[in-house]
Amino acid sequence: MSEVAHRFPALVIGEILGVPRENWNHLMEWPDIFIEFLTTFQGSIDLRADRATIEMLDNLRELTEQKRSHPANDMLSMMVASEENGDKLTNDELLAQCMQLLIAGHETTRNLIGNGLLTLLRHPAETERLRREPALIRGAIEEILRYEGPIQGTSRVAVEDVELHGEKIGAGQSLLTLMGCANRDAQQFPDPDRFDPTRKHNAHLDFGSGAHTCLGLHLARIEAQIAFAALFDRFPRVELREVDPQWSHTLTLRGLRRLNVVVHEN
Repeated sequence: MSEVAHRFPALVIGEILGVPRENWNHLMEWPDIFIEFLTTFQGSIDLRADRATIEMLDNLRELTEQKRSHPANDMLSMMVASEENGDKLTNDELLAQCMQLLIAGHETTRNLIGNGLLTLLRHPAETERLRREPALIRGAIEEILRYEGPIQGTSRVAVEDVELHGEKIGAGQSLLTLMGCANRDAQQFPDPDRFDPTRKHNAHLDFGSGAHTCLGLHLARIEAQIAFAALFDRFPRVELREVDPQWSHTLTLRGLRRLNVVVHEN
């Protein structure tokens, strides 16, 4: 997790946004602290999360000012310069959007890579088939998202009164939707508890839908495809050394704190 799954997505989102490479170590630390506080629903103030948020915002504020005076070919420079009918992002909007992209662009993709590798190593027959048929990796990523996805739930607010399966939901009511449960729905997925990289019509919900569709879904898919293709191409054998993997203690996100493996170059 620390050597591959943690680093790769942080470096990618850092490069896209235009974060200087000397800041990438912090880039990997701040989202971890923030997301742990956010997804464990702590009732009291967490000083580590508070400090990480302040440091991240201070760093982004300085970086956005640099992009105003010295724009580059990166997303942050484009956001600073963006305008539509005379309307521009305010500083607060810009900082909030950057912070969202940093956290979302790192945390979930890291867990997709970690969860995916654990799943593949627990299914050696399917992994060997992927080695023989690399074209199947795209379907395997979709099945990992369904079977052991990094997003297990999210919150929504009902915009109108609705009745669902006999339950009445009032307008303005907050809901916790569990995509992890929906992704194992036997009415939608035949044999839902079986990991099948060749599964057809894999309409999982890990990227949301409609207006709430994940902005980075294509980037996450590409990163995961590259990570697994490179790993299997470089190492003929990857051996799982975790009997009881250590998972993060969060409610809506699912990811590993640690995943010990041994790689063999021949």
